[in-house]
Amino acid sequence: MRWKLTPLVLLLMVKIQAQWTLSVELEDIKHETGKIFVAIYDNSLSFRNENLVIRDTILPINKFTGRILFNNMPSGEYAVTLFHDVNDNGKLDTNILGIPKEPYGFSNNPAIRMKAPNFEKCKFTMNSDLLISIIMK
Repeated sequence: MRWKLTPLVLLLMVKIQAQWTLSVELEDIKHETGKIFVAIYDNSLSFRNENLVIRDTILPINKFTGRILFNNMPSGEYAVTLFHDVNDNGKLDTNILGIPKEPYGFSNNPAIRMKAPNFEKCKFTMNSDLLISIIMK
């Protein structure tokens, strides 16, 4: 009887530990210099804290092919932030009020009002391979 349960247990383990590919497509890139910084978060407490990202990448714009792939993503809720460091100084430049002077974007493309959106407005559920499109602002 014990040997009959083994395939079922293995199937459940594979299902629980499923790994997916997140493809992030960027729209409205207007500059041909600098780098794109992308960060992925998995909860509201860590959201937008660069020290608490679960995955990130920095991609020179001249190597950007239209999509950025993140392989081996477990099922769950995530949110993506990104910015295009046009002047290649390693940071998102802002004006005196904290408003970005360089292009940026968030998953779900939420409307930007007086402040940056929270995790809830940017989150998406990943339980299969997924393509998201982010419009640069």
